[in-house]
Amino acid sequence: MLDVTGIDVPERPELMHLTRSAAQCIENQLVLASPHNLVLHLHWPLSHATSRESEGLLCVDEDGCVQAMNSTARQMLGASTQHSSPGNNNARLHLSELFATSFEHVLDARWANQALTVPLWSGLQVQLRSSRSGKYAPKSSPVAVDTRLNRQVGALKAHEVDVIRDTVTQLKGNVAAAAKKLGISRATIYRKLQKKR
Repeated sequence: MLDVTGIDVPERPELMHLTRSAAQCIENQLVLASPHNLVLHLHWPLSHATSRESEGLLCVDEDGCVQAMNSTARQMLGASTQHSSPGNNNARLHLSELFATSFEHVLDARWANQALTVPLWSGLQVQLRSSRSGKYAPKSSPVAVDTRLNRQVGALKAHEVDVIRDTVTQLKGNVAAAAKKLGISRATIYRKLQKKR
């Protein structure tokens, strides 16, 4: 859980970027934890996407039925949320309902280790790269994902301490006023600033 509430200061773009990035990493980890045989990585053509957190992720079983997808994939494919929740077996969506190409074509590209440009039923196209990760096994190592997430959470915590320190400095060391302005207790301010030393 990420908690960035209670700080009564102007919104900072870097804090919002870190929060969005950490939330996307958490969502991707949950999607990849669902039982699946194949992971499809989606990008818009010519998007030059480099961040793995920002790609569309689609986990499918051996029959081509969608097991889970992240919010980026839902937006790209125009899929409803009822089909994308991990473990939702009541509304099984097949890849043929999303892509205007056969599941076998996607599998052929996987075995040839090729990226594909795949047409959607809307007339748009997406670039698709697939990876076979084995049933119940996410492609990314949980340790690698946790390490990346820990770095992002650490950066958020460091930023939080900077905001607390700046507020106390602006109020000329008045911890009670800073606590009131930030919506946190004085004990929290002392604890956070002491940890930073």
